[in-house]
Amino acid sequence: MTKPSIARIWRGRTARHRDRFVTISYWENVPAMSRFAGPDPTRIHHLDKDSDYLLELPKSVQILRIVSST
Repeated sequence: MTKPSIARIWRGRTARHRDRFVTISYWENVPAMSRFAGPDPTRIHHLDKDSDYLLELPKSVQILRIVSST
């Protein structure tokens, strides 16, 4: 099993108590992430009900390379 080398971070904010959340998914590499997200891996795939719960619909995600010192 290959260790993830990419973290894809998605942030949102809901109306209930002005709650904020962060979702982090881990990917083997950018091509693997692109198979899910399409040619632009920073693009968000919103669900039909996202606008019912989120105060704003984020337009992009943050992508970080995972670096290990071991």
